[in-house]
Amino acid sequence: MKATLSLTILLCLIIPLSVLSQGEPMNTVDANGAKHGKWMIYLDANWAQIDDREKAVYVRYNYFDHGVSLYPMGPSGKKGFTLEMDDQTGNKMLNGTYKWMDKNGKLSATHVFKNGKYISCKEYFPSGQLQQHFDYTKKWGNEQHSWHLTIYDKTGKVVYNFDFHKNEDGTWPKTKG
Repeated sequence: MKATLSLTILLCLIIPLSVLSQGEPMNTVDANGAKHGKWMIYLDANWAQIDDREKAVYVRYNYFDHGVSLYPMGPSGKKGFTLEMDDQTGNKMLNGTYKWMDKNGKLSATHVFKNGKYISCKEYFPSGQLQQHFDYTKKWGNEQHSWHLTIYDKTGKVVYNFDFHKNEDGTWPKTKG
């Protein structure tokens, strides 16, 4: 009886710990075959998305809601562009501040990641003036995967503010990425 009780107590302690250590499932699809939940995204040297994990230069996370990309990101490196980064870990996972410089050495975009999670993106006009700012930390209400976009004109005046969040019908606005 003592052995059975001890085994029961041990199992009650081990099973919850093993379930918690697994974290949330990744790279899953819904019943219709659409990406859903947390996904690991593989990127080439210019940050274009690729399917081959072995050829990936960088890795980041994205979340999907029944096929809708909640943190879209297109390629940033263009011909002649260079990437400056403060991430000295040597890992593929994006973690830190990354600055894309154009072929003339001017700042084109700044991306901030924390352990693969997108924090913010700022894109600049060739003049150096801020063009748009994606703030993934600014939430709409209590909605977990919402974020804010501000677009500026060439004089620095705000011309558009947008909160990316679910529509009243539970769908998301259409995005690329």
